Amino acid sequence: MISYIKGSILFTDESSVCILANNIGWDINVYSSIDYQLGSEYEMFVYTHQTEKSTSYWGLKSLEELNFFKMLITVSGVGPKTASTLIGEKGISNICNYINSGDFKSLKVKGLGETVSQKIILELKNKIPKSYINTGSDIPKSEALDNAMEALRTLGYSTSDISTSVIKIKDLDISKLNESELLKELLKSI
Repeated sequence: MISYIKGSILFTDESSVCILANNIGWDINVYSSIDYQLGSEYEMFVYTHQTEKSTSYWGLKSLEELNFFKMLITVSGVGPKTASTLIGEKGISNICNYINSGDFKSLKVKGLGETVSQKIILELKNKIPKSYINTGSDIPKSEALDNAMEALRTLGYSTSDISTSVIKIKDLDISKLNESELLKELLKSI
């Protein structure tokens, strides 16, 4: 079983890369091969998926992603491809926030229906380490931010989407932005 690989990229296709390590080309499934340049050296954490008919390898960018990937595929109906897509499109922090808030609609990605999204929330809600959940408590509050968030609620955005958006703009100096500038930044990050 392979759990880590380091080597250079020989070729790619839409969702996999061939990485040369110790003169062996390994076909590793990834969320998107666009992130990988031919000839460049990369390291990946790898999950080996075995079935009766085949063995496949799934590459993830960090040990944290690998561990989260393993947790996702414990849910019935979530296979490696869906777990990889979910992590690639949503990110661990957002997925954890959606699970914590019960927002199954925000977990929607190709290959993942509402029933399985709800199952992910039910099965993983108490298994997610607290360190994975970003509460946004480190973001300075302001009246302008509160008003911009209320405007998003009025426009029909979910509380989870708004919270995620606020977390994404936390690096901005919120105290120097007025309500319309904050609203514009929040909308960009949704």
